[in-house]
Amino acid sequence: MKVKRRWIILMTAMTLIAVAGLVVGEPSFDCDWSVISAADVAWLITATIFVLMMTPGLSFFYGGMVGAKNVISTMLQLAEYEEHIKGKTRK
Repeated sequence: MKVKRRWIILMTAMTLIAVAGLVVGEPSFDCDWSVISAADVAWLITATIFVLMMTPGLSFFYGGMVGAKNVISTMLQLAEYEEHIKGKTRK
């Protein structure tokens, strides 16, 4: 079985990245609480509200792209996917 050259290069690059990840130290995430401003927090909350408002609209958009029989199924799949993503970000 002949292995293509690009796969060998890709696997070598992935191996080098993995080894580099073992050698490089973790970054520090120290937070200076005096730098956080009320305007930044307000924008974060506003952006979160925009995303929550966008979710049903995206559901209706995808529902309009499928047949009438599959609209509810498509909307439920989108809601299920969003719950899956939310579960990943909470951990």
